[in-house]
Amino acid sequence: MENNKLFFERIVSLLETFAGRDKAIRTLYCTLSLISTKIQNEEINEKIVAFAKQLSKARLVFRMFSQPSLFLSAIRISENWRNSIDHIETFLNSWSNILYLICGWTEIIGWLSEAKLLKKNSAKFFQLSLHLWVLALLTNIIRCIRQILIKIIYKKHKIFKLIKDDFISLIALTSDFIAAINSFPKGILWAGKLSSSKSCSLFLIASIIVKQLNANNSVNIGLSYLGQLLQSKLILVEKLLINEQLLLLKLHEIQLGMNCQ
Repeated sequence: MENNKLFFERIVSLLETFAGRDKAIRTLYCTLSLISTKIQNEEINEKIVAFAKQLSKARLVFRMFSQPSLFLSAIRISENWRNSIDHIETFLNSWSNILYLICGWTEIIGWLSEAKLLKKNSAKFFQLSLHLWVLALLTNIIRCIRQILIKIIYKKHKIFKLIKDDFISLIALTSDFIAAINSFPKGILWAGKLSSSKSCSLFLIASIIVKQLNANNSVNIGLSYLGQLLQSKLILVEKLLINEQLLLLKLHEIQLGMNCQ
């Protein structure tokens, strides 16, 4: 009973966050999409697909509200670059945020066009959004592999514990990447070669993995941001201390010069 209570509390905590709600809706969407590939009854299948599409649209609306934070991240790129101790990591992270930002706006235009609020080709913008998402996934895959290699090379102890979350994230990103490429027009890599059930299964695997990581690391997200903020402040304090020491040294030299006279 106690375990059930703890599990329920974790689910509630997860759903209280934007990322948690997004991944929960995505998991439900992928599950329904996978179920629809197994059901033979056409009427029931149409209802499941229709419900899944509504969940997908709900996610799109939710993602609109992540645009301000992505825009703020884009504004802070130059500041983050100046304070960065790992410029490659900063570049990959910034590039990923920019791709997600543009991807979000193309999705919004596609959504408004589909609702006949804009006179645009919605399919064109949704396809562009898919391409941008794949580029963002590829960027994060490269970033994740790099993090794993750095930890393997420079850390000699407890390597598995250090790379566990990165490795799990890599599986999720790769699953999304493989399934997303399958949605491309035929003739591009393996596009169209995976069955609907396999594609939905890969999306579902990615959703479940990311959902679990969010449940385990919901506190770490805030701590990570706080750590970055503190790091930038410490760099500023360090510069002020260095300037103060130089000033004291200069005053000491002046005093010695006056004593010699």
